[in-house]
Amino acid sequence: MIFDVQYNKSGDGLSNQLDDLVEDKYFSSKDIFIHEYAHNVHMKSIGIEQSNAYIENGFGSSAISDKEVSIAGKVSTYATKDPLEFVAEVFSGHANGESYDDDVYELYKKYKG
Repeated sequence: MIFDVQYNKSGDGLSNQLDDLVEDKYFSSKDIFIHEYAHNVHMKSIGIEQSNAYIENGFGSSAISDKEVSIAGKVSTYATKDPLEFVAEVFSGHANGESYDDDVYELYKKYKG
């Protein structure tokens, strides 16, 4: 998490930057705490080996993987990075009032969100 007084002193503060990124659908929510909390819970649930595999392999490289990346893109651009970011983004968005298509929730369950 970023805690830097420089962001608060500038005209384009962290809050404004996060608002822009959410508006552009790069992030699902500007609630960084919930996003990071989701990582903590998810990674404890699936374990370090699976977490590392998701980081190293992303969604993989197949037609199914391409479809999964497309589904993740319904949540945010950042959610397309890998399954860990996808789960954290869905959790964060949902906790902040977003709702998603059934295929998003199915993928969320697949990755043990």
